[in-house]
Amino acid sequence: MTTPIRTHPRAHRPRIARFTALATAACLASASLLATMPAAHAAGEAATTLPGTILHGGATNNHKTTVFAYVKAGEAFAATFGEHPGMDSRMTVTIVDPLGKVRQTSTPGGPVAIDTQIVSDVDGVWAVTIEDPADIATNRPQFPGVTWNVAAEKDGVAIPGRVFSESLAFNTPAATTLSLFALTKTGGLYRETLRDYNGVDSTIQVTNKGNVLADDAACDPAYLSVPMPRSPESDGSGAAYEQPTSASACTGLERYRLFLDQPAADLPSSSTNWADGRTTETWVGATYAAPTISGLDFSRSGTAGNAGTLTGTLDTQPGTVNLDIDADGDGVFDGPADVRQTVIVPQAGSFSFDWDGKNGRGELVDASVASAFRATLARTNEAHFLRTDSEISRGGIELLRLTGGSTNPSVVYFDDSRFADTSSQRYSTTSLLASGPGGIDSTGGVHRWAGDDTSANRSPNANTGTTGSWGDQRSIDDWTFGADSAVASVAIDPLTPHLSIEKHGTASSSPLLAGSTIDYTVVLTSDGTGDFTTVNPAEAVDHLDQGVLDKATLVKDSIATTTGSATVDARGRIVWNAGALPVGATSTLTFSVTVLPNDDPARADIVNTACVASAPHRPSASEYGTDENPCATVPFTPPVPPTTPTPPVTPPTVPPTAPPAPHATPPGLASTGADNPLVMAGLATGTVLLGAAVVWLAALRRRRSDAAASASATASGSGIPGSDTP
Repeated sequence: MTTPIRTHPRAHRPRIARFTALATAACLASASLLATMPAAHAAGEAATTLPGTILHGGATNNHKTTVFAYVKAGEAFAATFGEHPGMDSRMTVTIVDPLGKVRQTSTPGGPVAIDTQIVSDVDGVWAVTIEDPADIATNRPQFPGVTWNVAAEKDGVAIPGRVFSESLAFNTPAATTLSLFALTKTGGLYRETLRDYNGVDSTIQVTNKGNVLADDAACDPAYLSVPMPRSPESDGSGAAYEQPTSASACTGLERYRLFLDQPAADLPSSSTNWADGRTTETWVGATYAAPTISGLDFSRSGTAGNAGTLTGTLDTQPGTVNLDIDADGDGVFDGPADVRQTVIVPQAGSFSFDWDGKNGRGELVDASVASAFRATLARTNEAHFLRTDSEISRGGIELLRLTGGSTNPSVVYFDDSRFADTSSQRYSTTSLLASGPGGIDSTGGVHRWAGDDTSANRSPNANTGTTGSWGDQRSIDDWTFGADSAVASVAIDPLTPHLSIEKHGTASSSPLLAGSTIDYTVVLTSDGTGDFTTVNPAEAVDHLDQGVLDKATLVKDSIATTTGSATVDARGRIVWNAGALPVGATSTLTFSVTVLPNDDPARADIVNTACVASAPHRPSASEYGTDENPCATVPFTPPVPPTTPTPPVTPPTVPPTAPPAPHATPPGLASTGADNPLVMAGLATGTVLLGAAVVWLAALRRRRSDAAASASATASGSGIPGSDTP
């Protein structure tokens, strides 16, 4: 389908009359020209231009300014562009639809005259570009630029909150008042008002960076007003700075949308149809959400200390993250050993910070310390409002934060101290060089300057770098930010070094004879979760004074270590400092002793024990230490003399007894059982029992007889005590 291109009906285009009036006023003075420029829109009407401005490409914008409009299918993109009275700008104006098709362009090098309305086939972002002529540096009109109006229209009526830019370069033939709305990618919204503003080839833009150092890989804000890159001020020192316009050249750059009205509520969050063909930064509208921090975590870079990387995610809002590190793990974050750092996170999403593991005194923190980290998100949606090459800003700047936080929404920050020593010949000045860390209230306009503070009425546009107005060939940065915050914290577990010890020995003879040698080896293994360091070294003691030196002498020249060093103390012990020992590493100590003469070599027992330095001497039953007893012992004891074993007594062998021959029964007689051994045994047993019964009965009779006789004697009195009867 071919979309019609048609001019606006006059009934719906009151601004056409204004442009006609401009055309008839070419000979008027500059003051009269202001009255012919498009006026500020009435309340409730859509803004389609910035009153009193004529657009051009601009050096800051690489000589091309772009104005966008979001238009829905069936609505119309409307634009009018014309020459400033009495001027031939030689600008080139090009209109491109959301699918990238050029729909209209002015005659290159010729006068600009566009008055069009194009119905949109699709939802998307239209663009109109204003491009400087190639020879503008050498063939420049007095006020290069074109008058302009851009709108998204429905039924011939402009829709508020649909037109925006990312950077506007313009001239103001006379002082004017400008009002714009800066929208961030995450819904932060600010209103910028510039009163009594007059710039020659000036540019206004809002980003999350402002002025930056050209050689800063991180592209962090400089938080300074600086000379423009081509200014001769201070021997061209402005070349060290830039006002970035592309994320490909400035990491994390976000160019905020400068709307002519408060952004429309029906703007989509993004669009795939952009006239400039972009595939990134395709957002259009945005809704503000309170900031949050999630996933805060710390990962050590090793086991020797607490150095490592802190990571987290800013879920909804970008900003500056204040990092407080409780380096000494005492539960507070503001002690003398604690650390504070900041990380500028220009876009919502993940962030990271590498900590060198040093405390506030510059000392390495041991891994055994449970350091903690607290991340506080502040300065959300940081916004830098640049006034570049602004000759007159008599009414200053007023900022109003419309989202995020309950603190003063009009606070502004600036720092012009860079100009303190280079402004003595300037025609005008600003009353305050810097806002201070707390900022100042911008209500009514602050950070202002005139073209000439004297009555000399000199041109503010000197372009010398030494004279001219305060804003001439300078990039003035005013910044502010949201007041909402979010906090998250994380602590790390301490890493604990641990030593295992083992000891082995080899003797040159057995039993130990005078002059024999014993070669000892002690091995330390770092098997904890943390490293031993030079501050907390791996150490062990070999207790030669306990069970060795009374029977042998140490060969001092034989002492050798694979790490660290070993010395002999006054008690004769070997004190071994193995030094730094990472997890999984081992260290070895070797030495020898010589056996002394003794009366009985068989009794020369030598028992040697080595212990982890923190443990007391306690001989072990093993050559390997344990957690309960981290000592390892190697005994050399005399062998036990062999003894002849007593042979076991073997009892004599008794030949078996033959059973008796059975008794034969004569033939012809019946068996009586006498030839049966069981029968015969029974008869014998019965005979013995019968005999015993006879004897018992005889004895019983006798006792009874004796009892009767005794009773008879008692009756006659001869048995009474005291009786004379014998």
